[in-house]
Amino acid sequence: MTTLHLPARKPFNFTSVLNSHGWRQLAPFSYDETANILGYTLRLSNGRVGELMMCNDKDGVRVETDKLKKSEQNEVAEAVNWMFGLDMNFSRFYAASRHEPKLARAKKQALGRVLRSPTLFEDVIKTIFTTNTLWGATKNMTHKVVDEFGNLVTTEHHEHLTLTANNKAFT
Repeated sequence: MTTLHLPARKPFNFTSVLNSHGWRQLAPFSYDETANILGYTLRLSNGRVGELMMCNDKDGVRVETDKLKKSEQNEVAEAVNWMFGLDMNFSRFYAASRHEPKLARAKKQALGRVLRSPTLFEDVIKTIFTTNTLWGATKNMTHKVVDEFGNLVTTEHHEHLTLTANNKAFT
């Protein structure tokens, strides 16, 4: 088991990022609302697949996954940093928003970050699926694409589907 503690630029609120929009409801994300744990199946550049379990940490995000080599840990850290915008600086936004009553709570609640997929490809696919449709249809389309075209990968504990740009369906 590998546990990574990834710090975030303050202010940071794990739950605010998860609730920024509905990505957590779209495959290959999974979300345990009771435990406030976000899951994601990530294919690393070496082809290995890891199931990431992400939760709030004192100063950012804690990631638990199967045992990883140092290079794999770095790749996971980079992906999670991107997904949560851990290094993003919102100080100018917070300074500008404090004078607007509707935005005054932004800094206190650490609003501004948006949960992203680890790849631009996946975000583009999901964004297309949100266009001119209902949210239920977006969730259905995403699950169908992952089920139909995702790459089936077996890890030590589960079988997972991942969605990557190099899948034959997208080339």
